[in-house]
Amino acid sequence: MNFNTKYVLHQHDAKKAGTHWDLRIQFEPGGKLASWSIPRAKDPRGNEKLLAIKTQDHNKFFLRFKGPLGKGYGEGYMYILQSGEMYVEQWTDSVVIFEVKGKYLNGRYSLVKTKQQLRNKKSSKQQETWLFIKSKKKITKENTDNLKYFNFAMAHLPINQE
Repeated sequence: MNFNTKYVLHQHDAKKAGTHWDLRIQFEPGGKLASWSIPRAKDPRGNEKLLAIKTQDHNKFFLRFKGPLGKGYGEGYMYILQSGEMYVEQWTDSVVIFEVKGKYLNGRYSLVKTKQQLRNKKSSKQQETWLFIKSKKKITKENTDNLKYFNFAMAHLPINQE
């Protein structure tokens, strides 16, 4: 499924969690935003794989939101680093491949779901972990369908969280 859609990249300066990026992508026209928190808050380079934590879907209001957040919402301040339209090459339950042009994110990226989960300290709920990867070449359906490779990579390669 290929389509153009809206997105926003926030920098969230949270009092407890520290500075991180929140990437939000609209997955249906006029609808909710799928959201990932990226603790490292940087564009992955080369073969670097960054941790991305799936968070709850957000209202489309967040496409334009900037400002202070209260206690229940990651208390701190949220800035818009980049927003606009992106081209989504593939969207499944376990892989999102997209291309975006901008100052902070520029190029082709993939978000790949792993088998590992993190426990949210606040709610004790399990959160999905994903890899956020910058692609050097065009990613095809054939090399993303086999998630065994990605789960192997997740188990055997370090994830940079500095």
